[in-house]
Amino acid sequence: MRPDHLHYLGKSHTNALERAYSNVKYALVYYLGLYVFGAVEADTLEPWLFPDQNTYSNPTCTSDEIRKVFDKAIDDAQSFLATGMLPHLLPSDLDKILEPPPKSLETPVGSLIWLLAEPHGWLPGYIFEPTHLQTKRGVTNKHLKSMLKQVKGKPEKYYVIYTFAIHRLTIYNRAKARTEPWECPEHELFVHGFPPERKNPLLPTALKEVQAFIKAKHNQKTLTLEQDFRIKLSWKRNSLSSATPSEVDPETEEESEGYSSDEIASAETSGMNKPDGNGKDRLKETKLTMGVTSTGSLNQPTDHDVIVIDDSSDEEYGETQVKIATVDVNVKVKGDTNTSSIKLESNQSSHEGQPKKRKTICPPCGLELREERKKKTNKEQYEESLEPKVNMFPNGVAWGNMKGSIWWPVYICNRTKWWRATVQQDDKTRTFGIYCFGSHKMKRRQFSMASLKPWRSPDAKQIFEGTLEAIGHKSFDKVSMFEDAQEEAENFFSEFNQIQDYLGLDDELRKLNDD
Repeated sequence: MRPDHLHYLGKSHTNALERAYSNVKYALVYYLGLYVFGAVEADTLEPWLFPDQNTYSNPTCTSDEIRKVFDKAIDDAQSFLATGMLPHLLPSDLDKILEPPPKSLETPVGSLIWLLAEPHGWLPGYIFEPTHLQTKRGVTNKHLKSMLKQVKGKPEKYYVIYTFAIHRLTIYNRAKARTEPWECPEHELFVHGFPPERKNPLLPTALKEVQAFIKAKHNQKTLTLEQDFRIKLSWKRNSLSSATPSEVDPETEEESEGYSSDEIASAETSGMNKPDGNGKDRLKETKLTMGVTSTGSLNQPTDHDVIVIDDSSDEEYGETQVKIATVDVNVKVKGDTNTSSIKLESNQSSHEGQPKKRKTICPPCGLELREERKKKTNKEQYEESLEPKVNMFPNGVAWGNMKGSIWWPVYICNRTKWWRATVQQDDKTRTFGIYCFGSHKMKRRQFSMASLKPWRSPDAKQIFEGTLEAIGHKSFDKVSMFEDAQEEAENFFSEFNQIQDYLGLDDELRKLNDD
């Protein structure tokens, strides 16, 4: 028998196997119905077809649960006699010379899985994006730093898996990780605890968390990490430049530059809840939002529900420690009074009693606007003031031309630019900060007015169908992301309009009361 991991039962057999090998008086047995191993004295065993077997096959027990397990064991025995296969044991488990079945190494990042997390048993897990992780000076040990560097260098060889209920990120070799797809044939067994005899107190909590995760709306899915970590924004070049020397890990400073991920979090995979100098647990909680499909395959994590930038720093873009536990909306633009309401709750008691600092997601853009105005002559400013101004991109949502016939739903962050757009679309190229729906990424990109279209323009249907056709031959994932992006943008646009209507109604009521 294989002495190390069994395919489904892990290391549950090792103690019994060691005892049976070390003492010839004991035999290794596999209890059908219970699916656990034991080492029993050989002289207490009887052959299957012996004269008094009927007295054993009809036990006098009062427990319905025991009777149910016994009946299941009888069925397993009959099945073994007919097929020669033991339940939940593969031929490679019984004969170490045989090769185990090949493992699929193509499980995509952002997928829900079942993970054999010893010694707890099978628990729900989520495959995390390794480029979202960054080691932190004074927190992460040297072994993890080395492993994380290998993961980022060879992401096709390693998994970074988040385990529900344990709330921990762990690095696994893909070829050795004991994982099964979320909707695998053994799904029901794992849901009820497998093997049944092994008590797994974490399973109910894990199932509750994963069900809430699946049922949440598309871009409101959350994972909780009970570890020290830092979140950064990728749309700043050299995202570590604004970090203080005490926070930056010099061993990983170079490799973090140039990442296109939405956030970089640094986390420990072991040694959680270490006490700080005051004897208190360094326990911080954040929520990383995910997108999920009906099959359990998720998009990459996004940060638009959790990132809060402290504008009191000298840098326009910079890293920040996460200071919130709950954020109710996706995006808030600085200076935009017509935004959805935001609910912030601090979860760091050390900040109580201190003045609250202004928080926003988008960087200030007033300085850029002033510099642009300085370049204009008085005559140009006068002529521009005579041109009629319209709101070409209501709520900032637009179609942006990315390449050729491919248009993408975007949110224009530079409100002072799109709000002042003229009726006549000129050919002048402007640099916009945009948020891409679907991919959930922040970018800076140059657009002419001809390469931006209002969200509900007459050409919207033609734009959608043309883009769908253009990317349809590339990959199914791109098509799915584009459809999700269109749905997200439409929902944002509609909800924003409702808020605008409410604000307009409040103004009218206020005027009536004043009269």
